[in-house]
Amino acid sequence: MAPAGSRPSDLRDALRLHLERLPETAPVRGLVASDPIEKLIARFDAADATAVKEQGNYRRSGRLVLWATMAGTVVGALALLPIDRWITGRPQLVIQAVQAVALTLSLLATWWIGWHQPVGRWLKARAAAEVLRGDVFRAIVQAGAEARGALAGAFACFKEAHIEWQLGYYRRRGAQHGRSAGNTAPYKLLGYLVLAVAVLIGSMGLLNTAAKLEWSWQWIKALAQWLAVEETGRWQLGLGVISTSILAFASARSFMDQDDRQAVLYELAAEELEDLKREGMARADAAASSGDAGPVTAFCERVQRVMSAEHLAWAHPRHFDRETATTPGRGVVPAS
Repeated sequence: MAPAGSRPSDLRDALRLHLERLPETAPVRGLVASDPIEKLIARFDAADATAVKEQGNYRRSGRLVLWATMAGTVVGALALLPIDRWITGRPQLVIQAVQAVALTLSLLATWWIGWHQPVGRWLKARAAAEVLRGDVFRAIVQAGAEARGALAGAFACFKEAHIEWQLGYYRRRGAQHGRSAGNTAPYKLLGYLVLAVAVLIGSMGLLNTAAKLEWSWQWIKALAQWLAVEETGRWQLGLGVISTSILAFASARSFMDQDDRQAVLYELAAEELEDLKREGMARADAAASSGDAGPVTAFCERVQRVMSAEHLAWAHPRHFDRETATTPGRGVVPAS
């Protein structure tokens, strides 16, 4: 059972869905409900809840910094535009207040991020939880190997509640990251649109300057008169600052979420697991049916190492520790 007052973890969901398809007399039910494995699952629940909390802290603080910084810059850039007659008095005070609040929030959130280190805390908490997930299924397979006639059921649990569950997660999250990779496109489009207007107004200013020269052709003077814009320099400066702020926000948000990279990593992990299934699943199934624990355990450890490598590849961009990547049973899979 999940801790009182909490939502069941996805591990409990996976085990529950698998066990619901089995008869009440299935040996694996007793294995999963045994005290050692239930304690492992409870430890995973606590670690998973901590990881979810830390991930929320990271996302809230990071996005607060981005939004507050962009808002403060954009609002401040309004003072650069030649719209003084519209923002005098109370509107000007409102702009100053909004900018002050936005920049203060950005400063406080940046300070909190530097002190609290939410990214590191999230990744460490998630890694700890996923190590426990791997330990749970390792314990189930080991208990199935030790109990008479229970290995096949334990391996079936490993396949459905772990391999297939994580494969579904990889595919689902990979698709979500792929879609989210385009979420910054509207911001980029807006930034480029504002930049295009700034360039256009700047071109008008250049045209007006050229029209004042003695050698200027008549058509230039006529065009400049038709496209006359006052204080083009201020328009260009203010809009340029606004577009730069929006584009910087879009780039920073994309970097923070790393959607492009995550989509590729999930896809590669799913492909590796599918390859392992094609290469070794039939042999492991036959071994489980005959009670031969050796090939089953070896196959499970190969699967676990793929999951470990996948998580460490995005949690630690540098080359991860060789011992961690090859230690049996220390599986780590993402749950971002």
